[in-house]
Amino acid sequence: MSREANRFTRRSLLKLGGCAAAGSVLLPALQGCARNLLKLPLPFGGQVKGERYAAGHELRDGRLAVQVPPAEGPLHDAVIIGGGPCGLACAWKLLRSGMESVLVVDKEDVLGGLCRGGTEDGLSFVVGSHYTDFPHPACKHLGELFQELGIIVGFTETGWPIIDERTFLKQRDARNIFTGSVWHHDEFPHPLASGRDERELERFEETCRRWSSWADGKNRPAFGIPIARISRAPEVRALDEISLTTWLEREGYRSDLLRWFLTNRLQDEYGTPIERLPAWAGIQFFRTVLPDPDAADRGNEPNSLTWDEGLGFLGRRMDALLPDAWKRTGLWAVRVENLEGGRVRTICYDPRRRSFHTFLSRHAVVAVPKMQVYDLVCDLEAAGRTEFEDLPYVSWLVAVVHLDRLPTFPGGSVGWDNLLYGSWTLGYLDNQHQHTPAVAPDKPHVLSLYAAFPYNTKQERYEMLSYGWDYWARLILLELERAHPDIRRCIRKMDIWKWGHPMRQTHVGTIFGPLRRQMCRPFGHVHFGHADVCAIPVFEEASARGVEIAESILADLGVDFRSSLEVFD
Repeated sequence: MSREANRFTRRSLLKLGGCAAAGSVLLPALQGCARNLLKLPLPFGGQVKGERYAAGHELRDGRLAVQVPPAEGPLHDAVIIGGGPCGLACAWKLLRSGMESVLVVDKEDVLGGLCRGGTEDGLSFVVGSHYTDFPHPACKHLGELFQELGIIVGFTETGWPIIDERTFLKQRDARNIFTGSVWHHDEFPHPLASGRDERELERFEETCRRWSSWADGKNRPAFGIPIARISRAPEVRALDEISLTTWLEREGYRSDLLRWFLTNRLQDEYGTPIERLPAWAGIQFFRTVLPDPDAADRGNEPNSLTWDEGLGFLGRRMDALLPDAWKRTGLWAVRVENLEGGRVRTICYDPRRRSFHTFLSRHAVVAVPKMQVYDLVCDLEAAGRTEFEDLPYVSWLVAVVHLDRLPTFPGGSVGWDNLLYGSWTLGYLDNQHQHTPAVAPDKPHVLSLYAAFPYNTKQERYEMLSYGWDYWARLILLELERAHPDIRRCIRKMDIWKWGHPMRQTHVGTIFGPLRRQMCRPFGHVHFGHADVCAIPVFEEASARGVEIAESILADLGVDFRSSLEVFD
């Protein structure tokens, strides 16, 4: 399938027939099946779930008159707005450094942001981010955090973490792909590949391996995490200034199958089309994670880490580290203001009680998507801070499919990550893959299917949020039945999770350019966190940014602390 055909399929998620929303276009790809799709019987139920956004839209549209009641509680050392990985990591570092008065506020009822999962009938599942990489020794803050969470159980003599083996992604049939008729244990559609496709894939993988072992004169790598340790060599930084598509063309890659594969995998990671994604980010994802050359006998080779509930495990465990008095959920921050005397006023709105709450602090951390920032920090734009304007956001849909038993897999069996070649989806996870022994096929399973809408993002977000459960459940069932003809008889329930602004797209020039440096500058005593201000939207970078902000606050308050960040020249 060509790149354009893949785009066409993804953009064909528009309302069908007479149910079309104003401005929608009925695309030819669905005209032929529209009538059957709208009449498709659904022998199961479910509901729409996801993040709360109504209060944010009220504020954005000027329908919420902000009130300023008297301040509650003490003068906090910090108020952290947003309990995702950045906000939680910031609070964790402040706690372990002796701070006693910190407040984390979040609009949801639980903390974690996209690090979120669920449990029903004894089965856990993921509804957001689902894995993280092996913690490299250079990620010092992850070493400390994962030790506290019980994920790292020790260190080798050379400083490499020893991981609780239960957290490793089990390699038994970890990745599958359906190529139109049968399943194969791989993620690249080899059965459809020509000799040229195979040669280009091999050449691309070899290029990634070479870059993985590259280092400059200061022994800084070209790729890896954290971004702070990446080489400043021109040949490395130039990869941020060119799209992956342009780089592929320049390097002589012509395989449409390779481009489909890269598009699928990289949209799953970054929510960004490869036409807009920096070449550096593409190679970063496919880089080889090299083992410690000085500790071949350490027993733990680098691998992905995951859990039944994905990174919901990390969100839940990090939440549990914080005192209850530090957390206020169900509150939507609506104003953050620098006051005289080095104080910050944060005004929050409780949409259920229709009440406002005011908190005073020495510092504030805005660890939420930056599409909200100019409504939150009203005088920011007037001060010339325009770097947050017009940031592109991709919307995501996650279908959580509860099965009484696994469906049939023609030619194969279920894996952890299951791709559907040519699909508008990004495939689905089997949330019970990590169990030992493996959960039998005739026992209940929960699948989490992902879809990103990364092209006409504003229109696609409107479409995703506007269409109800009935529409999405039918469309998803139709897609799953291509690969599993009997799956409708296996489904007990399907819930649709909608994420409107979960991820800022990573565009050319945004990894090493000036944009990130500008975003990280504080505004008075207001600091900016969230994955939005990180080079790439991954847990490791978002949590590092949270720790970086915490250490800045500690330094300003005159508190002695031991840094959790590696220092680079």
